[in-house]
Amino acid sequence: YRGNPGKHKLPENEPKPSDWGKLKVTDGKLPKNMPPYPDGLSDEAQIVWRRVTPDAVKMGVFKPVDEDAMVVFCEAVAQYRRARTMIIKAGDVTKTPQGFVQKNPFHTVLRDAISTIDKFGAKFGFSPADRVRITLENVGDEDELAKFIKEGEGA
Repeated sequence: YRGNPGKHKLPENEPKPSDWGKLKVTDGKLPKNMPPYPDGLSDEAQIVWRRVTPDAVKMGVFKPVDEDAMVVFCEAVAQYRRARTMIIKAGDVTKTPQGFVQKNPFHTVLRDAISTIDKFGAKFGFSPADRVRITLENVGDEDELAKFIKEGEGA
C-alpha cells in the first residue's frame, strides 16, 4: 500500500464500523435501543440481525425505513450459509435420479444469495468499497425536528 498516490479527495463522512474487538453481541440478546426482530425473520437471519444492526445503527446507515432492506440482507446471508452447508455435505456434484452427474443445484442458491448480499450490503456500506460511496449528513448531530422541539421547550 502506498497511501493515496492519485491524490483523490477522500470521503469525510464515511460510515465507520466497530473494530472486531469491540463487537460483543454473543449472548443472543439485542443491545438496548436496537430494533426488535421483524415478524417472520428466520432463526438464522436473527443471528445475522444481531451481528449487523448494532453497527449499522451506530454508523448511521440503518433507520426504521430501512427495515425491509435489512431483512432481505439478513435472510440472504442465512440462505447463503444453508446452501454452503448443503454443498459441503453433498459435494460439488450430485447424481440425478437417472444416474447422471450434475453440478449441485445448491450452487445456484448460493450464487443468488451472494448476489443479494452484495446488492443489499452495498446499501448499508458493509464493505470498504461501499463505505467510501456513502456520505453521511450531520454525523452525530441531532436531526432538525429534535432541535426544533428542544428549542420550543426552552421558550
